[in-house]
Amino acid sequence: MGICPFGAINREPFPKRRNVSKFTKRLSGVVQPAIGLHGKLNAGYIFFGGNAFMVEQIIPLNQQQQPVQITPLSYCQQYGRCYAWLKGLLDYCLVVPGLLFAAPLMLFIALLVKLDSPGPVIYRRRVLGRNGRIFDAYKFRTMYVNGEEILSQYPRLKAELDRNYKLKCDPRVTRVGTLLRKFSLDELPQLLNVLKRDMSLIGPRIITPDEIQKYGQWGDTLQEVFPGLTGLWQVNGRSNTTYNERVHLDMTYIHNWSIWLDVQIVLRTIPAVLKGDGAY
Repeated sequence: MGICPFGAINREPFPKRRNVSKFTKRLSGVVQPAIGLHGKLNAGYIFFGGNAFMVEQIIPLNQQQQPVQITPLSYCQQYGRCYAWLKGLLDYCLVVPGLLFAAPLMLFIALLVKLDSPGPVIYRRRVLGRNGRIFDAYKFRTMYVNGEEILSQYPRLKAELDRNYKLKCDPRVTRVGTLLRKFSLDELPQLLNVLKRDMSLIGPRIITPDEIQKYGQWGDTLQEVFPGLTGLWQVNGRSNTTYNERVHLDMTYIHNWSIWLDVQIVLRTIPAVLKGDGAY
């Protein structure tokens, strides 16, 4: 809570992009108003500390009597149905030919998983999708079926898993699973999730429902978009990043989403996967 030097904060969602002639800029934490909403000099946006707010009216500081509650807003609300339509178009254009190309490899991987250890070929993970919808994300099984029993023998590792939702040296992972995770091949079945519109090819990380609490005030923002098979996290260190850094990358993607950003991420994903850094 505090005095806003530019005016009262409006909690309403952003208007459509066509109504905005100028967007905010962040310069070393300095707040700058973006004037030009409807061509008037009495409204705009401010960007502060990585968060975006709409300024309802420009009021000199010495005329403000009451402090205002600063509430973060989501950039994604400005896209509406256009967001889902554009994401779907890009996904189908990339995933359909990609799935046809990857089909022989997926059949070979399925055979390796089956021969390596007993259990199903496909692992279904309950995850959180757009608008809070829960769905099963498909992956090639990379762990032993008694993985939880194995992990119970390592209290320190279990505590690390509860904290970061990732383990660098995971005793539950099979031999084939280690190779699949190294090059993200275990995630190929999620192309089917993309076709089902459970998720997108590019987006924030997939998380389980109980992880949403780690996003704090940004939990609602995360659920406004489709989770992705790849995204900023995957091309910026992956599991070598802290959980807070992952949250920051997810919010950065959502706040700056565009088709061009998605294309750039796809192009960066290929060398990132081949390099294998942070994949485990």
